[in-house]
Amino acid sequence: MWFKGYEKDKKKLMSPMGWIMFYVHRIIRLSAPYWVALLTYTYLYGPLTQDMTLFLGPGPAPYDPCKKFLWKNMLYIFNYNISEICMGHAWYLATDMQMYVATPIILIPLALFPIIGWGIAIGLLILSTAANVITVYHYNFPPTGSLFGPDAISTDLNREQNYFKLVYYAPWIRCQIYIMGLLVGWVLQKYKDIRINKILNFFLWIIGASLMLTTLFGLYHYNQGNPLSLFWRAAYSSLSKPAWGLGLTWLIVSCYYGYGGPINKFMSWNIWVPLGRLSYCAYLVHYYIINYVYGLEKNAIYYSSLWQIILNYFIPITALSFALAMILSVLVEVPAGKLETLLLRPRPREKHFKKDDYEPSWETTSIHTNVEEKNLKNGDIKF
Repeated sequence: MWFKGYEKDKKKLMSPMGWIMFYVHRIIRLSAPYWVALLTYTYLYGPLTQDMTLFLGPGPAPYDPCKKFLWKNMLYIFNYNISEICMGHAWYLATDMQMYVATPIILIPLALFPIIGWGIAIGLLILSTAANVITVYHYNFPPTGSLFGPDAISTDLNREQNYFKLVYYAPWIRCQIYIMGLLVGWVLQKYKDIRINKILNFFLWIIGASLMLTTLFGLYHYNQGNPLSLFWRAAYSSLSKPAWGLGLTWLIVSCYYGYGGPINKFMSWNIWVPLGRLSYCAYLVHYYIINYVYGLEKNAIYYSSLWQIILNYFIPITALSFALAMILSVLVEVPAGKLETLLLRPRPREKHFKKDDYEPSWETTSIHTNVEEKNLKNGDIKF
C-alpha cells in the first residue's frame, strides 16, 4: 500500500506530515480494537474466569501481568520479558509494531534508489539470519520453541525466558519474513505484468511447496525424541522461516500475475472476504475463547481422534471467535477507521468519494487485488 501511495503522490508521502501519518494511521487502526480487547481481558474476562479449573494451579493468575504492566502492553513494548505479557498471543503485535517503526530504513531507499534499497534489505536479512545462528549456538537453544521432550525450553525457567526474549519474540530475528514481504510488495507494485514460462512456473511451484513442507515436517524425527546436533538446530532455527517465506512468496506472486490456476480460484472465493475483514479482531479474541473452552473441562483432556478435536474444539472455538470478532469490529474497529478518516485525512475535491480515499485497516495489510478480475480486464487468463 505504501508503494502504491508513493506512485500517486511522491512529495506528499515523503513529507514530514506524510511520515507522521504513516505511524498515526497504523497506531489508530491497530490499537483501538487491541486496547478494548486488552482492557476487557484485564478487568472483565480475567476476574470472571479466575475460579475455573484451568487457572487454579500454583503461581500467579494469567491476567496478573495485565494489571501491573498494562501501560507496557498498550505501548507495544512488552515483548522483552515474558512475565510482563498480558495476552499471550499479543506478543506478535508488539514485535510487528517495532518492525513497522523501522520500515523506513528499507522503504525510502527502495522508493528512491531501488538497487540500494535491495542491498540494504538483503544485508539486514543476512544479519538477522546470522544473529539467529549465533544466539542458538551461544545459548544452546532448541530449533524451535518446544514445550515437550528432553530439549524443551520449559524445563528451565531462565532458558525459557531467554529463548522467548532473544529468539521467539525478538524483532531482529522475526524481521526475516517482514523484510521479504516488503520486497514482494515492491515487486508487485513495480511490475504490473510478468510473463512466466509454464515449465518454469511448474518447477517454481514444486520448489515452493517443497520448502513449505520441509519447514512443516523437518522436525518430525526430532519431535519423536531423536536429538539434533547444535549445527542442525541452528540451521533450522535460522532458515526455516525464510524457507517458508520463499514458498509463500511464490504462491502470492504466481497467483497475483495469473499463474495460480485452481489455487488462485480457491483463494479468490468471495467467502474469504468477510472472514478476511474479521481476521484481525478474530486474532485478538480467539485467546479468550480457547482459554474459556479448555477452562470448562474438569478433568485432563484425552485426545482420542481427529474428529473429537474438530467437533468438540475446532468448530466451536472458530465459530465463537468470529462471532465475537464481528461485534468487536462493528463496535470498535470500523468506527475507529471512519473517525480517523474524518478527522485526520483531507476530504477529496471530487464530489464523489473515491474508493482509494478510504482504506479499512484490513486492506492496509493485505493484497486486495482480485487476480482473476485483473486478468479479465487485461483479456488474458493464464494457468
